[in-house]
Order: sequence, then C-alpha cells, then structure tokens
Amino acid sequence: MPRFTVYFKEEQTLVFEKFKQIMSREGSNVSKHLWDYIEDYVDIHDPGNPQSRITSFMLGGSYDMAAIEGEIRQIFHSRAKKGAETTLKEIRQVCRAHIDMEKALAMAERVHTWLREQGVVVWR
Repeated sequence: MPRFTVYFKEEQTLVFEKFKQIMSREGSNVSKHLWDYIEDYVDIHDPGNPQSRITSFMLGGSYDMAAIEGEIRQIFHSRAKKGAETTLKEIRQVCRAHIDMEKALAMAERVHTWLREQGVVVWR
C-alpha cells in the first residue's frame, strides 16, 4: 500500500495532535477520516470545468441538476451510514419530487450506481 506524507505548519501540529487523540478516543482511524474527506471533495469538484456556460447555472441547467443530485446522494448516503435500508423505488420517488419524470429516472439510476460504488446496499 502506498504511503503519503502530509506537511503541516508548526502552529498546525497541535490541532492535528488533538485530531489524532479524538480519533483514538472514538476508536476511529485518522487515515479513514482523511480518505473520506478526500473522496467527498473529489465527488463534489470532479469533473471541473472553469468554462461553463451561463445557462448551466439557470434553473434546470446542469449545475442545478448536479446540485439536486448531490443533495439526493447525500440524503441516502447519510441514511445508510445510520443503518437505514434504501430501495431504488425510494430513490426514484425523491428524484421525481425534485424534477420531471424522464430526468428523474436517469438521475435515480445514477444515484443508485453511485451508492453501490460507495458500498451501500440498495434493494431493487
């Protein structure tokens, strides 16, 4: 497994040491929390395109749809972390509540695929 080095300013080491103590106290793992943060960051920011069209930001535009899909992903991912089960039907219903039927079904499939990639069990 590859190893990586992270550098901190001297004044930041105290905060990092407290972070490690909290992780230890909670029986958790520093690497896992850092990795979770990195994955979430990549999910939100990739793929990036600094030359997006202005229409992308309008109601129904790609950024609006991406924001809605991101919120739905987080809803179901958070539920799964708490032990709740999820069905594809539930995902479809939530998507339909936010956008029209045709786009909702495609979005529900993308959310379903993403959740499975995250290790979440989604019942069909």
